[in-house]
Amino acid sequence: MPKPISTDLSQVGQGRPAVVLAYENFSPTGGEALARLNNLRGEYEGRMVFALADLGTPQGRAFANRYALHDGLAVILTADGKVHSSGVVPVDPQALRARLDGVLVSATSRS
Repeated sequence: MPKPISTDLSQVGQGRPAVVLAYENFSPTGGEALARLNNLRGEYEGRMVFALADLGTPQGRAFANRYALHDGLAVILTADGKVHSSGVVPVDPQALRARLDGVLVSATSRS
């Protein structure tokens, strides 16, 4: 079982790309999206931030509202906090890898 994903959104925009999932506790939609992220998180964790916008908290709701997210949707942000992409977390692991790799490629091409 992987360690829980942090709800500390202050990590976003602090020098590493980030993926933030809008998550509603006990929701099947958010739980399935979280499982898909957890399946690949170990491959990316040293290079990017993984965080949850917990919709049961004011901070999580504010973050989700800022990025027009609802339960189960994720936003992928560049190292400086700009939106790279957002939407449903792909079911296909290769499609999810492509999204995560896309923000990492843009990060290295800018440096």
